[in-house]
Amino acid sequence: MPTLTFRRILVPVDFSTRCEMAAGYAASIASHFDAEMLLMHVLEPLRLDYAMIEPARTTLEDLARTRRSGAEAAMQSFSPGHSNARRIVVEGDPAEVILATAASELADLIVMPTRGHSRIREFLIGPVTAKVLHDARVPVWTGVHLEAEQNFPQFRLGRVLCAVDFGPQSQCVLRMAQSLAGNFGASVHALHVIEEGAGTPDRICGQSSEMARHLGVDAECRVARGEVGRAVSAHARELDADLVVIGRGCSASLAGRLRAQAYGIVRQCPCPVLSV
Repeated sequence: MPTLTFRRILVPVDFSTRCEMAAGYAASIASHFDAEMLLMHVLEPLRLDYAMIEPARTTLEDLARTRRSGAEAAMQSFSPGHSNARRIVVEGDPAEVILATAASELADLIVMPTRGHSRIREFLIGPVTAKVLHDARVPVWTGVHLEAEQNFPQFRLGRVLCAVDFGPQSQCVLRMAQSLAGNFGASVHALHVIEEGAGTPDRICGQSSEMARHLGVDAECRVARGEVGRAVSAHARELDADLVVIGRGCSASLAGRLRAQAYGIVRQCPCPVLSV
C-alpha cells in the first residue's frame, strides 16, 4: 500500500487562541511531511445593519482598505513555526472561501479547530467547521474542543483508531489509517459500534477483520455497543489514541446519518479527528 504524504496543508486563520493552537499543530504535520502551509484569513463582508445613516461610498472604501491592510499586517506577524508557509487574505463567506481555496490551491488536507471566533459560542462545533466537514472534498483534520489555556497535543502517531461501519467509506478510512501509520510505525485499531441488542459482536468483529485483511490493513478489530460518539470517544481514551480516523459518508442514502455521527465523534473525542 502506497505511503501517504501531504504536499499542501490549508489552515484557516481567525487569530483566536484555538486557531493559534491548530496552526502550531498543523506546522508539526507539515514539517514531518515537508509540506507547504497555506495560511488563509477570510474577511467577512461588512455588516452595517445598525447604521443610522448610510455611509458615503468613499467612507466604505476607506473602511474596507483599513480592514484589509490590518488583516494583512496581522497575517504577516502570525507565525505557526514552519518556514514553508504562504499567507493570503481573501474576502467572502468563510466556509465557502475555505472550500473554494482548498480546491483551487490543490490542498490535500485542511487543519482547523472545532470552533474559533463564532457569534454562536455555545455550539461545540462552530458553523464554519461544520460546513467544511460537510462539504470538503479533501480530508479535514480537526482538533479537540479545548479550553483556552490548553494546547493541542504534540503531533505524534503511536495508535490510530478507525471508526468503521462496513459502508463504502470504511475502505477509505482503513486505507488512510494504514498509510498514515506507515509513516510512523503506528498501530491501527478498527472499531465498529452497534446498537444495544443488535448483532453478534464476534461475527461483526470477524467482518471487520476480514475487510481489513482484504485491504491489506494490519488492524486490531473491536466491537462496542451504544451511541457512536460516546463509544468511539471511550475507546479512544482507553486506547490512548493519538488520532481517530472517520468517514463522513459518500452516498446520499447514508449521508444524513453519517454526518450526524461524524459531528458527535468530533465533539467528544479526546484526540484529533481526521475525517475522510
